[in-house]
Formats: sequence, C-alpha cells, structure tokens
Amino acid sequence: MLASDANVGSYIFKFCSYILNIDIYFVLVYPQDIRIHFRASFDKDVPGIILYGLDQNFEPVGVIQDGLIQTVFYRSDPFLQNLLTS
Repeated sequence: MLASDANVGSYIFKFCSYILNIDIYFVLVYPQDIRIHFRASFDKDVPGIILYGLDQNFEPVGVIQDGLIQTVFYRSDPFLQNLLTS
C-alpha cells in the first residue's frame, strides 16, 4: 500500500498516525504564511510531526531552538499552537 502508484487518499495518513501513535500535520507554505491543510490527529497530547510537500515527496518542518532543529511537537508547543489557531 505504501509503495502504490495509485492515490491512496488521506486514509493512509490516518492509518500511519494510528499505528505510530503520533499526530501528523500537513501544511501548505506561502511566502508569508504557513497553514495546516490536513491533519491526522488524536484527542490526546501525543507527539506530532509537521510535513510539507507536494504529491509524493514530503519533508519535515523544523524550528530552530537553542541551536538545534526541533521536528517533534506536542500540542502545547507554541509553534504548533500558532498553526492550529491561525
């Protein structure tokens, strides 16, 4: 299923989110803004990742914190909170 040439729809992302027990957020990036396009998430505060990409290639979104790149976000994280409320 993951190596399919056909469009598997959003169900695969929900399946991966469930199996990995993480939230997955897909964002659209504009010159001056980032918006959540789709999310596969739980009702509890589990780790989450934010992905950006088109069609078949996705890249993790990261934020520089104390000289390191943070790519895992909990819902309480200010960056993710800002995305969820915008």
